[in-house]
Amino acid sequence: MKKIVRDGFEVAMETLPHDPSNCREAFVKTLKQLKSYGWEIFKGKGAFDLDKAIKDIENLLKK
Repeated sequence: MKKIVRDGFEVAMETLPHDPSNCREAFVKTLKQLKSYGWEIFKGKGAFDLDKAIKDIENLLKK
């Protein structure tokens, strides 16, 4: 679990922009990268649907 968290943190830090105008796009990219790692943190009790979160944010970007 520590390795997953460390890898996810590194992905998030590399992905998040220094320019706040790209924040939503970067957040979607980060979620997709974390999903590609198969993060267990998004499963089980108290988890949220990662696919739905990605879709919702992408829909917001289209507006």
